[in-house]
Amino acid sequence: MEKQKQIEIKSESVEKESIKARALADEANADLEKTMPILQSANEAVGNLSKKDIGEVKAYANPPKEIMNVMSAVMTVLGKPNADWAAVKKEMTDPKFIDRIMDLDKDNMSETTMKRIESYTKKDNFLPSILTQKSLVAGALCAWVRAVEEYHKALKIVRPKLAKKEAAEALVAQLQAQLQAMQDEFGILAAKLKELQDLLARNT
Repeated sequence: MEKQKQIEIKSESVEKESIKARALADEANADLEKTMPILQSANEAVGNLSKKDIGEVKAYANPPKEIMNVMSAVMTVLGKPNADWAAVKKEMTDPKFIDRIMDLDKDNMSETTMKRIESYTKKDNFLPSILTQKSLVAGALCAWVRAVEEYHKALKIVRPKLAKKEAAEALVAQLQAQLQAMQDEFGILAAKLKELQDLLARNT
């Protein structure tokens, strides 16, 4: 009976810790889900840009300051800061330019890069609504840069929560292993007890 009681207590511990782990996972997911639609929407806008749209921006010999700001911010996100217009045009000529934007490893942006991006996003006119009037490309890329920044901020909040969730899951796995060992031991003892009872019954 004592062993059975221990198993019940351990089962309760597993359930309690499992509930905690699920709550931590839900909290982390909820934080990320607030940002994901912004990022998905920005990616869609960039993905819908045509070669003609890109060509119109590349055609500038000397672009308006607002467009240069957006393209400089994009180059910074892509890990190529301090680029001049010639470097920007070369980047946009690459057939994989849009693919590199869409496939950006947004989960591993460095703090240095994010600080550089902030120098653009904090400008009052760095807004998709304003820049779309200048250029469809500039508006879409501005939204994308802002979305990457928002995602990074969300990730900074979420990562500690994910670490807690992983620690909670590890504890649950450890408790489950202990519970399984106790149940196995109890099963062996119960089988032996039944064996003795059967033997006793046959001899009486």
